[in-house]
Amino acid sequence: MMIILVTANNYLLMFVGWEGYLNSLKWLNLYKLRNRFNIFARNITNVNNNESTSLIIGSLLGNSYLEKNEKGIKIILIKCSGNIEYLMKFYNYFNSIGFCKSKKPHLYKIITKKNKLLYYWKAESYYLTQLKWVYEMLYPKGVKTIPSNLKEYLTPLSLATWYLDNTEKLYISSNQGFDLNSQNVYYISKILKDKYNINTSYRLESKGKIAFYVDNESLNNFNEIVKPYISSSLQHKLNSSHNKLTMWNNFATHNSCEARTSLSKSSNLLLQNGIRNYSTIVKNIKYSAQYKKDYILTDIQKEALIGIILGDGCIERAKPSHNTRIRIEQSFPEKSEYLKSLHELLAPLTSMEPTILTRTNKKRGVITQSLYFRTLAMPCLNYYHELFYKDNVKRIPENLEELLTARGLAYWICDDGGKSVHNQTILHTRSFTKKDVEYIQTVLNKNFELRTRLEEKIQDQWVIYIPVRQKIKLIDIVGPYMHKSMMYKL
Repeated sequence: MMIILVTANNYLLMFVGWEGYLNSLKWLNLYKLRNRFNIFARNITNVNNNESTSLIIGSLLGNSYLEKNEKGIKIILIKCSGNIEYLMKFYNYFNSIGFCKSKKPHLYKIITKKNKLLYYWKAESYYLTQLKWVYEMLYPKGVKTIPSNLKEYLTPLSLATWYLDNTEKLYISSNQGFDLNSQNVYYISKILKDKYNINTSYRLESKGKIAFYVDNESLNNFNEIVKPYISSSLQHKLNSSHNKLTMWNNFATHNSCEARTSLSKSSNLLLQNGIRNYSTIVKNIKYSAQYKKDYILTDIQKEALIGIILGDGCIERAKPSHNTRIRIEQSFPEKSEYLKSLHELLAPLTSMEPTILTRTNKKRGVITQSLYFRTLAMPCLNYYHELFYKDNVKRIPENLEELLTARGLAYWICDDGGKSVHNQTILHTRSFTKKDVEYIQTVLNKNFELRTRLEEKIQDQWVIYIPVRQKIKLIDIVGPYMHKSMMYKL
């Protein structure tokens, strides 16, 4: 426990601080004696402490930015996320130290012209003199710049904050973007390597966003560093096979000729320094034949895809000579958070944002909505078409026993599982033959010692029930891999 006594205009204020460390972004609570002292709050709390600085720097590396006028500096927090808990915890912290208004911000939902769904939240601080040193460090010439002493401020907490601040494509101010070049991009990569032994690869994504992808061999190390600072409700994000740190690049606002020239020079130097740059301003690298040919699925993606395809995942392949793509669709808005997690998992395979699809059943007079996306047609997905389809009919692979892991079963339940009125977990297997469904039962018993029963819903349409007596065992098996919004199915 920490107690700070501060005097201001002959008033004595006592703040009761916090216990422990910010191991899960649990925010500092500052208690004011009376509401009439609120006006002093913005002049009392010092930004220049480890926790506040880490949170501010981490956020500014992401989507947030600073603005300056004669009164001081204010920070504008931009968060694109469906996780209200994270957004409000961040806001409550800045409000508690007197930086923001007491009125809580609103979470906005935007449906773009192309029916893409985007959540964002915005809050502004007061204009503060305490933020002047941060502005001078990051905006020395009025443009957001990577400071030469970033290594000092890139703490595990700021790294976790930057990671959670990875956003969708919401660019609302030129103050968000950094004036990046090959030298400071390399500098960021070098800090991550030297300070945390995290190897990254650089990619310039569409609309001026720079992404530092954590290499597969560094994923475990990265997760161990940031996990203590991430709340349990958000730790599922660390299961992603493509963890990345993103920032805006200001040459999104330059004219195309200058941008291409700058990019060409940057690309050459980046390649000389061993940093991979797969994309260009004009064209997303994911469309290139070389990227598709070279891409290798991670183990997490492989295990998850088995469950997704056993569920509602649809494999599409126009001709045997063509590559395969996967279409993923879930009901909207009920399962939008789960679908968004699938989009994050398969982001290296798709250039499509989740899109709302509206269908009208004229006979029944019913309108339904769903959220879907498709992957690109990729050689690495051909295996799954050959595995699950014969004569264009979906079937159960003969080696399912070797393929179905606990993670795969979890994704299957999330994707197309259900819960009966008697609290039993259901696997909807109606599209498979009885022989296939009986084989699935055998696999569940051999791999997980789960005893199940079959039920014929209508003629030749069978489903699998996992009885209540198996519930504790089932939760132990799949619980660590389930998306939190789908836990009700267990």
